[in-house]
Amino acid sequence: MKTYCPNCDKMVPAVEHTKAEKLPVKGDEIEIKSVFLRCPECSESIFNEKLDSKNLEQAFAGYRRKHKLLSPREIRAIREQYGLSQRAFGGLLGWGEITIHRYEAGAIQDRAHNELLELIKMPENMLFIYEENKELLPQRLRDEIHIKVNVLMERAAVSRFNKAFEYYLSYAKTAQPEFTGNKAFDLRKTIQMILYIVNHLKETFKTKINKMLWYADFLHFKRHMISISGNGYVHLDFGPVPNHYDLILSKMVEDKLLRKEERKFGEAISALVTPNAREFTETEKEALDFVIGKFKNSSCNEISQQSHNESPYKNTATRERISYHLAKNLTMSLP
Repeated sequence: MKTYCPNCDKMVPAVEHTKAEKLPVKGDEIEIKSVFLRCPECSESIFNEKLDSKNLEQAFAGYRRKHKLLSPREIRAIREQYGLSQRAFGGLLGWGEITIHRYEAGAIQDRAHNELLELIKMPENMLFIYEENKELLPQRLRDEIHIKVNVLMERAAVSRFNKAFEYYLSYAKTAQPEFTGNKAFDLRKTIQMILYIVNHLKETFKTKINKMLWYADFLHFKRHMISISGNGYVHLDFGPVPNHYDLILSKMVEDKLLRKEERKFGEAISALVTPNAREFTETEKEALDFVIGKFKNSSCNEISQQSHNESPYKNTATRERISYHLAKNLTMSLP
């Protein structure tokens, strides 16, 4: 590029070069590959404000990486996820608009400010800051922030739930046949089993659902050497339960297949859709109908006590997986 060389006192076709260089940043020496112009006639370096600024940005970026500080772009993204102007954001944090402007323009934030910015990436932490400092904001802005934070918290909760559910599915499909009843876990069949049971009971509690699922799977395995759902079951204090049963029920509630309502003795569960009976083989339906007929009028406590007296439960320890091979010792059998 054509630029003025003060050494030659004329415009020359200067050429860009790079070199390793250490620049001081807040007491640190940060090594960068600096870019500079060199005169082709006298070989002297020529100052260029634009390149010098870029070199300084390189050094600042290196300092941030070394000290694990947020970049200006990341700081701006945190502010924008809450839909706040620089003035509102600075006011909410008690820093002032100019501080936020400087950080987003490239100034290096101090560690205390960086730690707070890292914290408020999570909406639940931002909600705490909001509750502490909301009096610093006008009412209209308070309402907007409160709505935005709550929406983000809901999205974050859904994301965590979906990740947990995906992990559970991948784990369930790779479990050993001994603990799945010689069948790969079948989520669709599990959902239909729950709907089939709940529809017959009209309204019930998850303790009763869990025990009826266990009896249906283990009784079917006892007769046919294969489970219905492929689900694994664990020994817990209130009896045998499916692996991560809360995840499955929560997913069904989220998908509007089930409804949960508070009752005096806990959350009552009812079905919002009818099951697809064609999902079941004749033997699977027979097992489900037998269990429903056996326990339809039993209380949660009664079916729980019944399961406690079963050999598969008594011969496993707390939180231990229950082997389907123990199904032969159940006190009942399918007719």
